[in-house]
Parts: sequence; structure tokens; C-alpha cells
Amino acid sequence: MKKFAFTLSLVFLLNSAFSQQWVPVSINTVPPNFNMLDISVVSENVVWVVADSIQNTYTGANNIPMVLRTVDGGNNWDVIRVEEALGRFAWSIQGFDENTAIFTSNQFMASDTRPVFKTTDGGQSWTQITPPANSGGLLIHFFDAMNGVVNNRQGTSTTTDGGNTWTQVTSPAAPVFATNEFNILYNTCNFSAQAGDRVWIGTSKGRIYRTLDRGYHWTMKQVGSANDCIMTIAFTDTLHGVASSIGTYSSSTDLLNFYAESKLFYTRDGGDTWTPVADVPIGRVTTLEAVPGAPGHFFGGSFIEQFSGNASTSISLNSNHLAPDAWESTSADSFRLQGAEFLSPTLGYAFGWSARTSEEVIINGNTYANNYILKWTGNVVPAPDLKDPVQEVRVFPNPVSDWLTIQLPDPASAVFVRLSDWSGKVIFEDEIAEPRLSMKNLPAGAYWLQVQSGEKVTLHKVIRQ
Repeated sequence: MKKFAFTLSLVFLLNSAFSQQWVPVSINTVPPNFNMLDISVVSENVVWVVADSIQNTYTGANNIPMVLRTVDGGNNWDVIRVEEALGRFAWSIQGFDENTAIFTSNQFMASDTRPVFKTTDGGQSWTQITPPANSGGLLIHFFDAMNGVVNNRQGTSTTTDGGNTWTQVTSPAAPVFATNEFNILYNTCNFSAQAGDRVWIGTSKGRIYRTLDRGYHWTMKQVGSANDCIMTIAFTDTLHGVASSIGTYSSSTDLLNFYAESKLFYTRDGGDTWTPVADVPIGRVTTLEAVPGAPGHFFGGSFIEQFSGNASTSISLNSNHLAPDAWESTSADSFRLQGAEFLSPTLGYAFGWSARTSEEVIINGNTYANNYILKWTGNVVPAPDLKDPVQEVRVFPNPVSDWLTIQLPDPASAVFVRLSDWSGKVIFEDEIAEPRLSMKNLPAGAYWLQVQSGEKVTLHKVIRQ
């Protein structure tokens, strides 16, 4: 492993390239011929990113994955060459804190065991861990510090000790793929979605496979037509989600044929049923990111060329479950969105490439573009809109020592809660059967509590004494 630091000194010179809501915090921190694949936003200060060299073929014998880490909100970045993963492609990363992170890897060969790599010292060293059934090659997601899941198509494993050991999920609980059915991978940041104990992943046959119990059981659900490629999925909570099909995949030619305009779908019941969106004014949508705490709010964008028409290459925000008339551009029409992750309406990061010809870079005769990491500086949903005086949600006692009670006008309503510390780090998120939340093991201080009942969301400041 080799590590060096990078400080962004040009950020204020380049702000004019984007709207005031997105601020560049990294410009070519990794070389332009490297592809950032996934981002894990732990808190406002701590972010991990995994990157790989762009290859025309799956032959990366000399490839060394890179991991970026910031502990001060993007002002400075550590760039870490993970030499322990020499010859591998990195895909998905999960950060836990400023010292601990874990990422998946793949060689795209039948003989590959697809290990994961974990650090507990801020990236100074990495330990190779091999989950069973080649399952560590694609998705990794942790529901808390101990419990997580890895998935590589039909191979799935779970852990209860922070990823140190893994147990295979076997048939009939594991995902079941049809012949020539695959995950469509251009990146891993937003190809799947997670909320509470649930995970959703798309396939090349218009299906989404879903777990409701942290990866221990999986079921398939048909969303689009049998040849739709589900490219990206996003859920703001356990009920409200969206998905995009960008084209059709041919297994005989191994080619993806892009639609001129993506097919979009939304669900309000956790993915049991999906409704198609009639019109997609932003064209091809390769990336969708949810805004936790803001039901119906999703960012969308594309990292491929848009067709000539009313679509543009920008980061757009939809405030109404992808309704055609609810899109608003939040960046200049010159950014190709590769991936994004939000923890709250005020805390999120995105990464991708510039679409401006002035920022093209020639490396070894090949043309690339400057890559960026952006930080969200606005509020997706203004604070007054998060509060519903009619709903009259009460949380008490406040300050609290042990148990926090959540009182709703309709006690029968299902309640989804998200508890975050003051930096934005999510401590707990899930549906709760009883309107009580334990605070007894948390440090004293201020917390944000988001309470969702149906379509209504309230935001509460809670003091743990």
C-alpha cells in the first residue's frame, strides 16, 4: 500500500462551473484515466471512495485499485494504492468510520474467488478475506457495524462480525437467476438500493431481486419487460423507491443497446408493485440517488452521451416520485454523473466527469475528462417543509436518558425512523413495531430524528443527557 495526501486548492476558482448547491471538493485527485466506482459517506467529515484504472478489456494483471479517504469533509484527501489487491478490480466500498472500510473485488474469471479487502487503520494496510461461493465480487452493504451482506449475482453471503467471517446463503433462500441473466455494471454506486433491513438489485431481464431481512432470504420481482436492463435503483425509505432501465442487453453479442430515453419506474410499497413513468425529460438516466428523510425526492443524471433534444448532461432533482414536471437542474449542463450518496437532505456527495471539451485530457493517446467529487451545500427539502403541524408528531421526553417515545395521531400507522448524530452519521434506520426508540447506549449530545408515517415526514432535534 502506498499513500499520499491531496489538498484541493483550486475549488474556489472552479465553483462557477457548477451551481452553488454543488461544490467541487476533489478535481483529479485520482488521474483522469481512473474511474471512481463507489462512494461511502459515513458522516459529514468522513467519506471513502474506491477507484480503478479504466480498462478496455477485463485484463488487469498490473492494476492496483485506489481508495480515497477524507476525514475533514473533503478539504483534504488521502489517496491510497491498495497493493494488497494487485491484479484485481475494486467495485463496492463500505466505510464504518475514519479508520475502517471494506471493499469488494473481481477479476472476471471463472477461477476467481472474489475476495474482499478490509482496513482498520485508515488504509495503511488491508486484509484479504474470501467469502464463500465467489460472493464477494460485487455488492457490499452493512446494516450496522457488525451485520452485512455481499452479493455476486447468485452468490450471497452474510456476516455478523464486521466482515471478518462470512456464511453462504444457500438455495432456496439465495437469488435465482435465469439463463443469460446478469447484473449490468458500469459502476456499483447506485446500481442497488438499501433502506432499513432491505436491499434491492436489478438485472438484465427487467427484474429486481430483494431481501427484507438483511440478505438471509431473496425473492425476484418483474419490473420492466423481459429484456429491460435495470441499471439503477434508489429508495428514500423502505417503501418509496425508483428504478431506471437504460436499454436492452444481448447475450449473444455481449452488447448493451441504449434507449434514447430511459424507462423509469416508481413504487410506494417497497417494490411489491411498480408504476412506469410516462415521460422522461432528462433522457438517459444511468444514476438515481434517493434523499433519505425526503420521500419522493431523487437525484438523477447520466454518464453517457445524451440524445439531441431537451435532455441535458447535468445533475437533476425530482421532487415528486419522478413525475415528468418535477425535474429541476441542480448543476451546470456539463457534468456526467457517475454516482452519489446522500445521508440527509443537507448531506450528500456526488462524483463523475466533466462534459466540457475544455477539460479533456489525453493520456497515452486516449481521451479522458477531468474527474470530480462534489459536495452538496444546499437543503433538498427546506426545513419548514419537513415539519407537518397537522401531523402533530411528538417525541418525549426531550432531553432523554433511556427510551424516547414517538407519539402519532394515528397509532396504527407504520413508522419509519432515522436517527442521526449532529454530523449526519446514521445511527439507526428502520421501521419500528413499537413507537419507542432506545437512546440509553448513545453518548450525550444532540441528535436528529426523522419520523415518517405514510407520506408525511417530521424532523426533531433530540438531546441525549
